[in-house]
Amino acid sequence: MSQLADVEDVLDVAGVDDRPSRKLSRRALSDVIQPRVEELYELIQAELRRAGFEEVLSSGIVLTGGTSVMPGMIELGEEIFHMPVRLGIPKYTGALADVIQSPRFATAFGLLLEAQAQHKRGQKVHETRNVKQVFGRMKSWFEKNF
Repeated sequence: MSQLADVEDVLDVAGVDDRPSRKLSRRALSDVIQPRVEELYELIQAELRRAGFEEVLSSGIVLTGGTSVMPGMIELGEEIFHMPVRLGIPKYTGALADVIQSPRFATAFGLLLEAQAQHKRGQKVHETRNVKQVFGRMKSWFEKNF
């Protein structure tokens, strides 16, 4: 959120291709990112409404992924969705727990847990040989679960 960003806080932004890096204030970067996040949240809200799930989300929205940890993502989500928003952090205590217990890995970790659960239920975990199969299986999973 732009209002949370400090104008005095300057970041070194890596250049694209052969361009050199440049200095950019955190506020200027936020002024570019915030409208895109708002747009994305509004698209998600419209899809939830269209699918009829908006009313059943009484406990709120869970954000995962690398961008979910950016400052202001929760506050902006609560402002747009008008409900509680929190970070999804995997509950894991095994090896590399300090790395895995991050919203960055929540989706991948959740998919691994789902594969493990399917395996325990006796469902065969399919081998995937090409990208088309991967997307087909992902589509099928989303259709079944959402």
